[in-house]
Amino acid sequence: MLLPLLLLAACSGDADKSSTDDTGGPATCAGKPVLTVLSPADNSSVAVGERVALEGEAVSSVGEPVVMLWAIDGDVEVIGGVGGWTPSVAGTYELGFQGEDRCGVTQTFLTVRVTGGDTGGDTGGGDTGGGDTGDTGTPAEAGVTRFGGEAGLPVAGWRGLSVGPAGDVWGATTVGLVRLDPTTATSTTYGAAAGLLSDAPTAVLAASDGTVWVGHIGDPTRQGEQVSRAEDGTLTVLRAIDYAESEEILAVVRLFESGVGDGDGDIWMGTNEGLCVWDANLDRFAEHAHPTHPHGYSEGVAVSDEGDIWNGDAYQLSRWRYSNDGDLSPSADLYETVPTWPIELEDPVEIADADAYGGELWVTSELFGVARVVIGENAGTSDVSLFSEPASARAVRADGAGNVWIGTTTGLWRWDGATLAEVTADWIPADGVQEIAVDRRTAPPTLWFGTSGGLVRLVGEPG
Repeated sequence: MLLPLLLLAACSGDADKSSTDDTGGPATCAGKPVLTVLSPADNSSVAVGERVALEGEAVSSVGEPVVMLWAIDGDVEVIGGVGGWTPSVAGTYELGFQGEDRCGVTQTFLTVRVTGGDTGGDTGGGDTGGGDTGDTGTPAEAGVTRFGGEAGLPVAGWRGLSVGPAGDVWGATTVGLVRLDPTTATSTTYGAAAGLLSDAPTAVLAASDGTVWVGHIGDPTRQGEQVSRAEDGTLTVLRAIDYAESEEILAVVRLFESGVGDGDGDIWMGTNEGLCVWDANLDRFAEHAHPTHPHGYSEGVAVSDEGDIWNGDAYQLSRWRYSNDGDLSPSADLYETVPTWPIELEDPVEIADADAYGGELWVTSELFGVARVVIGENAGTSDVSLFSEPASARAVRADGAGNVWIGTTTGLWRWDGATLAEVTADWIPADGVQEIAVDRRTAPPTLWFGTSGGLVRLVGEPG
């Protein structure tokens, strides 16, 4: 079975065709990438709720970086060679590992058996059904509303979450771009038929101007789009995301809008090859910031109060200063590199997300957990605090009211300004929280959580 999202070899057409090197000269493709699966072993057996480590590596036959992906039964779960998956339903699953460079695509497949009770009913639409409230279900706690299958939402595969200016919620999922109208508890799913690059976007941003930016795993000619939505629900593509000066940029995996100073309205993008930006003043795409350390997919993108751009990638956290001149030259704009977890520089940390607020930056990793960075005024003065648990973390958002919310592979945690503690609630599934979005325009802030049971809205303190 081929991975539906991943066959994106338009980066060079047939595997044996000639391409060009970084200097514009000819380069001949000798073959496809070589894949090595480190774990899990084929025919592994795990229990429901047990985290499966996904570890693979790939070597390009032409000596260039390889785009790596893991998929479960054809749905992408991990972008990069290292990550994890926590099954919530018993059964037999096909795990696919893919590597792609300009010479082509190579795939290998494993079988994993999941044993234990079938928990599908705990996360399905039945538990989030209409109820007697006229909304989307009876809240389990005060301030909690669930939106699941009855609202037409997918129940897994959240990769991005964003709240629009009108309060509508947009999600990038493995089955399409999803828009939820919370007032009517209805949703719409968009894919390639609506003009998007693919049916499985990797990132989404509902921008302050009412447009929506969508990232995908694409090819050198297109990595996503900016769209507008008409009253009848149709989408219009306003511009394609295209970093045309480089054939290395194949994917957009994070989107963030700057609202600070000269950078107001800039759209920052974490890609497979560092940090990129659509500059609102210059009306152009500027590419691309390579950290001086080993790098990879940039999924930890944030903008701090002074307007500095933070880039968390596979190996490290770096801080950039951008002068709205369309230039992301490392020599001009790299302000500092901040070691997060105390490991060797060449070892991956796989930063999964980042968020900045009030002079602090919070960073998550599925390999190492949570780090808190107190942002220093001068280069080299930022201070990092590490937390002993949770051991694995995906998403993080500060709500602007003194709390920081952290989605993990097994649950939800909250920092209240003094203590980091796990949140206990029946609306948090066993496989945790995949994505978090916050609407700070409401009082109190409105939190949205993407889970295997759909979306959960939280207003105020959890019950």
